[in-house]
Amino acid sequence: LMGEVKSWGATVVLMDPLAYGTRGMDILGLVSSASCEVIALSQGRTPEIEATLRRSGAAAFVQGTDDPDDLHNLLQRIADLAPELKLVQ
Repeated sequence: LMGEVKSWGATVVLMDPLAYGTRGMDILGLVSSASCEVIALSQGRTPEIEATLRRSGAAAFVQGTDDPDDLHNLLQRIADLAPELKLVQ
């Protein structure tokens, strides 16, 4: 997995580690150690969830919502973390 993430050449990865069940934090750790920043997305937000995500390697945490202002804030965080973006799909 880490080799694949490195091959993307991404500077920022958005992921919801909680969507991967019990392996989510392991995946977050692997992705964050692949020389890129990880922004963790999650529907739930408690201080415990955010602290766990950050300990596992997340550079930032964003609670998933449908609010357009939240999307703007997310994009701003990405721009702050990766001034020279390379988008990978």
